[in-house]
Amino acid sequence: MKRTHILLLAVLPITLAAATTRAAGGNPPPPDPVGSPGNPAQSLKDGCQRNPLGLLSRDSPEWAYVYDSNASSSGPPPSPRWVTGTVSSFNPKAAAVHTSGGDLPPGHSAYDYNVNILPDAAYKFLLAGDPTLKTGNYAGTGEETNRLHTEWEDVSVPKSAWAEPGDRLTELGSWVWDCGHWGTPTEIFPPGPDYILPDIGLVDLRTRCLTGTDPPQCKNVTGEATEFHPYRAFWVVRRQSANSPFAENEASLFVSTDKTPAGKEADCAHRNPPVPFGPGNPDYLTYPPTFRACLDSEPNWQDVSGNYSFSVAAPARPSATARLVVRAVRNAGTTSNAPRPTLTRTSNGVRVSFHLSTDPVTKPALKMGYTIFAGWDTVPLSSVPTHLRVSLDTLQIHRSMDAPDCRTAYVFCASESTRHNQQSTCLASPCTGQWNLYWDVSGLWGQWGRSDSDPPGQGQLNVKDGDVLPGNQTVDLYVPPGKGWRFFVHGRECDLGLVGVTGQRTMDLADCPNNHDLADDNDVPGMILDQYPSVQASLGTHRSNALTARNDPVSTCPDVNAEGCYSLTYTVKLIDDAASRVRVPGDGGGS
Repeated sequence: MKRTHILLLAVLPITLAAATTRAAGGNPPPPDPVGSPGNPAQSLKDGCQRNPLGLLSRDSPEWAYVYDSNASSSGPPPSPRWVTGTVSSFNPKAAAVHTSGGDLPPGHSAYDYNVNILPDAAYKFLLAGDPTLKTGNYAGTGEETNRLHTEWEDVSVPKSAWAEPGDRLTELGSWVWDCGHWGTPTEIFPPGPDYILPDIGLVDLRTRCLTGTDPPQCKNVTGEATEFHPYRAFWVVRRQSANSPFAENEASLFVSTDKTPAGKEADCAHRNPPVPFGPGNPDYLTYPPTFRACLDSEPNWQDVSGNYSFSVAAPARPSATARLVVRAVRNAGTTSNAPRPTLTRTSNGVRVSFHLSTDPVTKPALKMGYTIFAGWDTVPLSSVPTHLRVSLDTLQIHRSMDAPDCRTAYVFCASESTRHNQQSTCLASPCTGQWNLYWDVSGLWGQWGRSDSDPPGQGQLNVKDGDVLPGNQTVDLYVPPGKGWRFFVHGRECDLGLVGVTGQRTMDLADCPNNHDLADDNDVPGMILDQYPSVQASLGTHRSNALTARNDPVSTCPDVNAEGCYSLTYTVKLIDDAASRVRVPGDGGGS
């Protein structure tokens, strides 16, 4: 099925940050995260501090607006930006779309949903650094290299709108510096230095670098990367529809006023800036006490007012007499105060338009989400997608990835985790691990043991070595003729509950309630990725093992586990109903 690239017809009527230096075409130049003698890095000018303890205590922002140093703190922050590109990972072994393995609890209320975008040429300026020098967004060999990394907390975005590798994505978001990462990656993932907890006695990397103590990381600063975090709206055109029984093309629309703690940090850093950066000023890295006070009082609301318009093309017209059929389906997990978009047929598809007027007092919360379909009233049998049903049968835990005090008793950790700097609250091995496990069936996302109507913590699995959990979830998908599909699984083991105490927040993120472990990052059990070239190749029962650290860049499952840290069994069945989905003109199909 041929896909047509997304066309953005109109954007929010928001004035772009007038104070930034502009390059040809009206866009600012790619920001510099490294600097030179006498010219500090733009990331530092804009408010990043490279201060691990400040990130933990919430005295230093994890995100700061790009080019915010040119704006007045008494005025509005830099305006959100648009980006259009393709969902992909630079490292082919890494996932382009996934939920975060670990996030800093003081700056989150839930773990993030991450999407890496290869920007179209017009949006390359959004990537910080120099591709030749491998700085900023071009450093390392990970999923985010040469990509715009975009994040929003996973409970903010309904899974029905989550993207898939190869999709075309347009996003409106806050263009910010990721102030928590500024050094050369020593591994594929994560970029270092990234100390959630001080490791090997490294109490304050910032002080040690500035005073000449000079750990190796000080010599290899490639600078912060830019990202969108949070975003406000997106439009994703599916590379292949798994939802359509009628050979339609599919797009997803989502807009939300959910600001999340990341948005609060950037706004509070804008309104409460540090003492201006400059030579001879020893306090340039100090934020005033009003910054942290702002974090505790800032509303969880961002303005999404404006006019929106997007387009998606239908598949090739099957006959000269075929008539266009378009429809919009409201997604679960959205609010009732959002308008229904207007669908206008075009010569080869549909234009989707709507107006939003949001206000923090009269309309405090809005989540607008729709799936849009464009097809034809004529669908011959040869074009009808194949209907498959995927049943999740059993989940077998080989290693819970939790162990008592890996820092001093490595004997318990040799098979449980490659991450040594962690301490569990359990007193003996095996410990109970707290897992979140997510699955993706050709773009249809879910979480093991949790439906979208359940509260976030419902998806936490309390597991021990050797546990076998029965599955009770099924997924129906439609595969276009001649196409294949993929089955993807990944997750996290919750290890960061106590880290939240450092920022005087509750210990728990929404995904991991009642977790009292302590570590420098979460364990990652390893992904499952089964790529099926055809429907026929996917039929039957499959038992797949999760990847270990050798073959998955983010996995912390030791290679000594021959079947990984977990295995998942699932069954794929053919539903023989193709004849019922043939469309002929006048049969009433579509609307």
